[in-house]
Amino acid sequence: SGQAQMSADHVDVQRLTIKGPGELSLQGRFGIDKAASDLQLQWHDLRWPLVATRVPPTLGGFSGSLHVTGPLDDFHYELHGSATLHKKPVKVNADGTGNPDGLRIASLGLDTDPGSLYAQGRVDWAPVLRADLTVRFTQFDPGLFSAGWNGALYGIVSTETRLHDGRPEIGFMLNLAPSTLRGQPLTLAAAGSTDPRGVTLQSFKL
Repeated sequence: SGQAQMSADHVDVQRLTIKGPGELSLQGRFGIDKAASDLQLQWHDLRWPLVATRVPPTLGGFSGSLHVTGPLDDFHYELHGSATLHKKPVKVNADGTGNPDGLRIASLGLDTDPGSLYAQGRVDWAPVLRADLTVRFTQFDPGLFSAGWNGALYGIVSTETRLHDGRPEIGFMLNLAPSTLRGQPLTLAAAGSTDPRGVTLQSFKL
């Protein structure tokens, strides 16, 4: 349910609500063309999969908010949320700027208590795919995203995009300090690149 009013350069949303399972609500002003937006999106108790089964959901109890301000070609966003991921509590916070071609990430934090992940950089999807990112992790458990691959990772990964004949090539460097994965010790240093044709490793050391 919801109510909105449209003007020449903006749409005022009194409140738009979608329920079940969980709840989504949107309110504020959406700017058209150069007009500024001021939108607040909130969600409560979202889950995945959407259909309840006897198996606990991969993502459960996801609640939070997203605030977007400014014109479409230079908006600011701020996100806060909490959930359970594979039955473990997580908190996520992010802020940055964006436009229709991509996002600039001033900060993106994932707190898994005791582990954490922190990222900065930019991601573009137009005119070509681009990912220039730095991600640092401390005591981070990859089992949050892939069941059975539990561990505690310490390290940094960075990516940088270059264009070759108009095709994006994303170079990467990964350095893992002494960590554990599936109960085994792990130290890793790797570098290479990836493009639509595949992955090329320049160095790999365990």
